[in-house]
Amino acid sequence: MSQFPPPTDQPPHTDRPLSADMALALADLPSLDGRADLDRAAVVAHPDRLIPALADLGPLTGVTASGGGAARIAKTGLYRNFQSGPHASMVLDPQIDLRLFAAHWAHARAVVSAAGRRSLHVFDASGAPLHAILATEATDPAAWDALVSALACPAEPAPLAPAPAPEGARANPARLADLRQGWAELTDTHQFLRLVSRLKMNRLGAYRLAGAPLARALSPDAVPRVLGAAAAGGVPMMAFVGNRGCIEIHGGPLPAPHFESDLLKMRAPDLWLDLDCARVAEVWAATKPTKAGPAVSLEAFEADGTLIAQIFGMRRAGEAAISAWDALIAAEPSLAAPRRSDGKEAAE
Repeated sequence: MSQFPPPTDQPPHTDRPLSADMALALADLPSLDGRADLDRAAVVAHPDRLIPALADLGPLTGVTASGGGAARIAKTGLYRNFQSGPHASMVLDPQIDLRLFAAHWAHARAVVSAAGRRSLHVFDASGAPLHAILATEATDPAAWDALVSALACPAEPAPLAPAPAPEGARANPARLADLRQGWAELTDTHQFLRLVSRLKMNRLGAYRLAGAPLARALSPDAVPRVLGAAAAGGVPMMAFVGNRGCIEIHGGPLPAPHFESDLLKMRAPDLWLDLDCARVAEVWAATKPTKAGPAVSLEAFEADGTLIAQIFGMRRAGEAAISAWDALIAAEPSLAAPRRSDGKEAAE
């Protein structure tokens, strides 16, 4: 039995299997619009209009994939406690925990399948999927249909924009001292991206440049090893999977992972989390100071630099949970760091 207390808020339960819906939820806009077996309608693609309208529909399943599709998460719960913001909006329910970036929301579709399953799909300007919302057996169908009617809009006639190219690691060796100083002065993990952007870097480039003890390169095998150990010990965590338009967060213990070929699968009645380990090219353990103490993360990247997932200890679960997570990361041996952009290894 886990030594850590279970979450105080229990999720609304659904017995509906997700496997039949995941392929549709992860489809891009041209694929979805090309399906003759779907009844679909264009709806308003803005979180301030769409997300608050979901609060009274009952339990829904939210589906999000990483930018490259190597990780996929689905959570079932209520779309409550929406908070709009100029840069990012949030859904802050214990089960549906989202960060939404409206600047990338360009297209949305309401879909009814031949089997009568209802879903909503949001896409960026290139037609890439950002987030999907699936009705469950407990969703109010009349309220769903009323929402779709209220948000209906003409289909966008403009052609899709080109998909943005992956950025890759971007470092600035001339600002290494500034990076380390700014890193040491962090008081919140959300300050990190502002720091590296100001220094003309990105997340992966900064990790490669900074080196230990701030960032340690780990083996790709560390991801299934750490997740398996955390699941076995009931260690709660915060797992972030997302893309330019949406980040979906799981907070709590994970179910025991199992492999199907290279696909690491974690399944619970109200959680579906997949990670394609064959696409994990780099893994980093990063430590960032915060007012509450060091925040230690396990972060996986694809070969093109796309972030797959970030996993942190769950601070609100207590110090014992944080200590257990930190110990799992500390037990992983460091790899020789990838080369910096100046040809040198990341400093130790």
